[in-house]
Amino acid sequence: MESPNYQKKDKHSKPKDQSNSFLKFYGVAFEMVAFNLLSIWGGYELSQRFSPKSNWILFLSVLFAMAGTIYFLLKRLTK
Repeated sequence: MESPNYQKKDKHSKPKDQSNSFLKFYGVAFEMVAFNLLSIWGGYELSQRFSPKSNWILFLSVLFAMAGTIYFLLKRLTK
């Protein structure tokens, strides 16, 4: 007769640390995509409103999005 504390180990079960790590990286990726899309969309709208013949505001927003993404990654993943 087996003791009541005995639990079968399923070879498909993952440790909690691994699933938490996956969720952490999934959240970081989602936030990065949202930040980049909003930054580039905002730059496009500002570029169309203030200087429709040149896209320098859009170019600056892309640079801002890249710098922000690198900063965000370094800040979040080094915790």
